[in-house]
Amino acid sequence: MSKSVLVGIVFAVGLLVTLILLTLYTIKPDAPQPDIPEKAAMQMARNAALPESSLSVPATLGSLRWTQSIRGAKAIAEIEQLHQTSIEITDGIISQYQANGAKATLWVATAITADKAVELVDLMNDLIRDGHPVFQQWVSREMQGIRVYEVFGMGQKHYYFVHNRQMYWLAVDASVAENALRELLELLK
Repeated sequence: MSKSVLVGIVFAVGLLVTLILLTLYTIKPDAPQPDIPEKAAMQMARNAALPESSLSVPATLGSLRWTQSIRGAKAIAEIEQLHQTSIEITDGIISQYQANGAKATLWVATAITADKAVELVDLMNDLIRDGHPVFQQWVSREMQGIRVYEVFGMGQKHYYFVHNRQMYWLAVDASVAENALRELLELLK
C-alpha cells in the first residue's frame, strides 16, 4: 500500500472522528421527543430512506428511537468528505437515535460490490487494530453469523461490520450499546 493511500486513510479516520463528534452534539438529550406509535415510527424510518435512497433503518435500536436521517447523495457526500476521498459507494444513510439521554448514530453505506465492502472495512481494521489515537480496545467477534468489530472512543462504543454490500458503523452510548447492536443484527437476518 502506498504512503499516499495510508495518509489518505489516516485523514479519513480523523474526519470520521470529527463527524462523529459533531453528530453526537447535535442531538439534545433534554429536547422533548414526539410520542410516536411503534408502527408509525417504523414507517417514518423507512420513508426517511426514500426516495433518494433505497436503504432503510430500524425505528428503534434497543431502547433508542430513531429521530432523523440524511440519506442518498447527501449522506454519500458527507461520508466522502469524512474520508477526504471518493469512495466506491452507491448509497448511504446516516441516522440518529436517542432516548432517556442516551444516543447513537448509525452510518450505512453501500459499496459497489460485497468484496469492495470487505476491502474497505479491512482498511479500517488496519488503521485501528494496532493502536489509534481515538479508538482503543479493538475487538473482533462473531455475532449472529456476522463478524463484528468493536472499539471504544469519544465516550461511546463503536461497532462496525459488513453485511452483503452494506458497511455499518454504529456509535452508541455504552449503557445501551449491546442491546442496540443485538437488535440491529437481528433485523439483518
